[in-house]
Amino acid sequence: MTARLAVDLDVAVGVPQALALLADPEFIRWRGQFTPGLSERLISHCLDRSTLIIRNRSVLPAAWLPAVVQSALISSPVRIDRVETWDLDKAAGTQSVQLHLAPGRAWGDAALTPTGPRTSTLSYTITVVADVPILAGAIERSVTGHLGPALQHQAQALSAYRTP
Repeated sequence: MTARLAVDLDVAVGVPQALALLADPEFIRWRGQFTPGLSERLISHCLDRSTLIIRNRSVLPAAWLPAVVQSALISSPVRIDRVETWDLDKAAGTQSVQLHLAPGRAWGDAALTPTGPRTSTLSYTITVVADVPILAGAIERSVTGHLGPALQHQAQALSAYRTP
């Protein structure tokens, strides 16, 4: 079973500014703390010509999982490893997420589209798959339900950030 999420998020910065922010490791560190309940730690940030690869690590908030799954995990946190790969020339990228301890993964595409001189839309299409017999559908629906608001916060971070 799989769950899919497609969201279009308004961003109050133009595409060039949004891409410049993504290329800034300080912004990525700051963005990692911007989403309530989901604190990401920057592992690596590699910019090579027009390709940007961002690796983050965080812990899945327990509230993102159904109660029956939370109780089965005892007190062990579910680690999240996320990789964003952006083609800066095309303002498009891919996302991949690996969940550790609770077998699952997510992947998808992201794109920035101009909507005005200082505005853009950040679009995501994400697929979530849990590899847990019987509970997979409940886990996928729960994680996907929390993922939309988390992506909204990440898009808002592009608008909220002020260069130090």
